[in-house]
Amino acid sequence: PPVTPPVTPPVTPPVTPPVTPPTPKAPGETGSKETPREVKPGPKAEPLNKDEPPSNKPLPAPEDSNKPPTTESEKAAAKAGVPGLVAYNNGVAETVEITFTTTDSNKKQTTVLGTAVEAPKGIDLKGSNWAMSFLPSSAGALKPTEKPVGMQVEEKGVVTTGGSGFKPDSTVSVYLYSDPVFLGNAKVSADGTFRFGADLPDYVALGQHHFQVVGESPAGNPLGATIPIYVNKRAPELVGEVKVYFDLSSPVVKTSFVKALKVLASKIKAIPNSYNTAVISIGYEQPTKRSPKKTILSKQRADAVVKILVGFGIPKKIIKTVAGGTLAANKPTSRLTDVLAYKQPKDN
Repeated sequence: PPVTPPVTPPVTPPVTPPVTPPTPKAPGETGSKETPREVKPGPKAEPLNKDEPPSNKPLPAPEDSNKPPTTESEKAAAKAGVPGLVAYNNGVAETVEITFTTTDSNKKQTTVLGTAVEAPKGIDLKGSNWAMSFLPSSAGALKPTEKPVGMQVEEKGVVTTGGSGFKPDSTVSVYLYSDPVFLGNAKVSADGTFRFGADLPDYVALGQHHFQVVGESPAGNPLGATIPIYVNKRAPELVGEVKVYFDLSSPVVKTSFVKALKVLASKIKAIPNSYNTAVISIGYEQPTKRSPKKTILSKQRADAVVKILVGFGIPKKIIKTVAGGTLAANKPTSRLTDVLAYKQPKDN
């Protein structure tokens, strides 16, 4: 009888598990206590592994910010207060709309421990058919003698950048000049947007630098921008803040706020000796039609709070009083003294 060959069962190929990309580091997670605002336009993409080689070659090296502008795009950037900013669309320098942004438009600059502390300010660029945003996690601390150009960034901080109008499913590359140093790639999503949080390396020197992002336009040509940045030393760290509210035309601190001031005093006294300490008491007054500016009363309110802190054992020599005058809003919440305590390592 005919021999029936044995049936060989089909071989099932081994299943390779999908590779899970590394979880991207949240902007503001490293080098700063602050988290930047959402970058516009709303990005959806995730950054790739920084160990990968750059996907795009750098744009032309940035010019010296002190060099007189010659082209129309350079003149427009210099007029906007950011000399050295250059944008390229399809490989050609393009004049763009430049807007400065901030995380807190109501926050005024304050001098702490000999340096200026203010809300971080970013830069938004709008081209003919694309847009980009840059925002530092912190502006750092600027010495009064320094004259920075461009966006201020804290040392070891994070620059969050995002954009729209790029080639879908491509990548953008991020560089820091003047070496240049490659900081990483970011994937562009299907709708042409991207987002990336670039950590400044530990070895980056304080002072003037340039931050560059380069990708592809929908036509496949170079699209990107180079902006001037100024790296500042780390800003003093906020230890605590208390807002003390007052009755109309009164500089008397209510009993209900004394407990909060006592807690703040305890935090200040707990700061190690290896830190410099500074306390700022800023008094404000509610504007009225009869007397729109009451700097005397605002100073009295700041002094009243200082007197209580001194009573709790805080040395008066580390406290600075500021007569903030009137706030814009004509509300009872404008009658206050804002007390802020900072610390900074003595070797910084």
